[in-house]
Amino acid sequence: MNFIKKTMGNYSRHHRPYTSKSSFSWLWWFIVIGFISLVGYAIYEWNYSVALSKKSSTIATREKFTIEKGMPLADVLENLEENKFISSAWAAKRYLRKNNLDTKIVAGTHYIAHSMTIPEIMNVLTSAIPTEKILIPEGLTLEEIDNRLSEKHGLKKGEFLLCIQKTCDFSKFTFLPPDRSTWEGYFFPSTYEFSKDAFTAEDLAIKMLERFEKKMETIGLQNNKRSLEELVIMASIIEKESSTHQGDESKTIAGILWNRIDADIPLGADATLRYGIKNASNALTISELQSKNSFNTRVFTGLPPHAIANPGEHSLLAAAAPSKTSYLFYLHDKTKTIRYAITNEQHEANKKKYCGESCE
Repeated sequence: MNFIKKTMGNYSRHHRPYTSKSSFSWLWWFIVIGFISLVGYAIYEWNYSVALSKKSSTIATREKFTIEKGMPLADVLENLEENKFISSAWAAKRYLRKNNLDTKIVAGTHYIAHSMTIPEIMNVLTSAIPTEKILIPEGLTLEEIDNRLSEKHGLKKGEFLLCIQKTCDFSKFTFLPPDRSTWEGYFFPSTYEFSKDAFTAEDLAIKMLERFEKKMETIGLQNNKRSLEELVIMASIIEKESSTHQGDESKTIAGILWNRIDADIPLGADATLRYGIKNASNALTISELQSKNSFNTRVFTGLPPHAIANPGEHSLLAAAAPSKTSYLFYLHDKTKTIRYAITNEQHEANKKKYCGESCE
C-alpha cells in the first residue's frame, strides 16, 4: 500500500497539463502551413492560367497535325508540346479533364496554328473533322485527274501533275518505274476522303499509290508470269477497250490481247493511238491510223511505251488472269455488244454484218 501511494504521489508531482503557450504554437504552425499551401495553390493556378493563354508565336498559318486512331492522350499532348504548339502538356491535360474533354479527342488530320491558345487548340482537336469525298473514276489519265481536281476540288490546274512529274517524294513506293514520265497507270481510281479544303496534291497522290499497292498485293500482280509494268499497261488498255466491264468481257479481251502479244501480232487497239495523239473521241483519220506515233499499236507490235490510263480493279484482275481463248479479234457493234473472231476473215465479216465496216 505504501508502495502504491508513493508511486501515485510521484506521478502526480511530474504530470503537467497543456498550457496556452503550447496551444498557440500548434495554431501558429497551422496558420503558416495553410498560408504556404494557399500561396502554392495560387502559384499553381497562376501558372495554369498563363499556360492556357500563352501562344507559341504570332504565326497564324495552320499546319497539319495528325492523331492516329488509338493514340494515348499523353502521346498526343507530348507531340503537341514537342512541336511547340503548346507550352505545357500538363496544362492541356488539366484543361481537358476540367472540361470533360479528355476522352473526346478525334483521330485524324487537324489543322492548327502556333498562334492558338491551348483552349483553342483543344477545341479543334475535340471537334469532328469536316471531310470532303474525292471521286477519281476508273480510266482517267493523270492529266484528266488533274483537270478534275482543279474543276471540282480547288487545286490549282497543273498542281497534281507537277507533284507526280517533279516535286513530290514517292521514294517509299519501290514498285514505281525509275522514269516518272511512265507513271501513268499506278494511281488507283477510287473515292478518297480528306479534311475539307485542307488536302494537298501530294496527300491524294500518296493515298492513290498506297491503294494501288494494296490491290497489287491482293490481286497478286507481283507473282504473275508477266511483269508488273506489262500488267499495268495491259490493264489500262482493257480499261479503255471494254465497253461494259461486265461478266467475262474484260477477261476475254485480255486473253485476245495477250494472244496477239505472244504471237507478235500488232494489238490494233485504237485506244492506245488516241492516247498518243490526244484524240479522245473524234473519228480517227487514215493518216492518224497510219502514223508512226509510238502508241500506235496498229503499226507497232508489242505493248505501248507505258499505260494509257489508270485502270480499276476489274481491269487489273483481267490483265493478271485472262480468259483462255482462241480468239484473236474483237469489235463492239453500234449497240456496244462485243463480237469475237478467230480469223481476220471472220473479223471483217463481223464488221460488215454488225457495223457497216465503220467499227474501230
